[in-house]
Amino acid sequence: MQECERVPCGPLQEIQKEHAVLNADSRHVKRSVDGLEEKLSRLADLVAEMGGKVISIDLASKELSAMWEKLDKLYEEHRKTHQTLLLFVQRVQALESLPEKLEESSAKLEERIGETEKLMENLKWVNSFKKAGVAVIISLVTAGIIGIWTQFFILISTLNSAKQQNRPAYQAQPEGGTHDHSKILQR
Repeated sequence: MQECERVPCGPLQEIQKEHAVLNADSRHVKRSVDGLEEKLSRLADLVAEMGGKVISIDLASKELSAMWEKLDKLYEEHRKTHQTLLLFVQRVQALESLPEKLEESSAKLEERIGETEKLMENLKWVNSFKKAGVAVIISLVTAGIIGIWTQFFILISTLNSAKQQNRPAYQAQPEGGTHDHSKILQR
């Protein structure tokens, strides 16, 4: 536990290790460059001493080319190590932000669940209102049908009672009556 307090644990510790390796590589490259500079200065001294001898210049050129190749290889290794470290850092950062993204997604999901529950509750109310509305409509239609049939039966019973009483609209008066309807009926 005390070591973790002095030196961070986990991904950060890995990054620090990679950084230390890169620093060591950088120092190695710097030493190589310094060594190359020394060799180049020696070559320059040799070339000056030789006074233009073609063989010495050719050897110096070959040695210089070999040194440049070594330097290129060292630079390429350093670049690859640096790229690997950058990729590693990016992955660690992505992993560190993952819990926050999960919390955000969880919060959004909880909000949607709450909205869905509210909608379901509203749908229950709508369904109960629909049922009540259908019941009211059915009772009104039933009452209307019953009212129509009641009126129809009242009309029929009124007509039947009028027939049973058998009262014609014009009753004939006896012969000595004030009105003589026989002439009216003959027409």
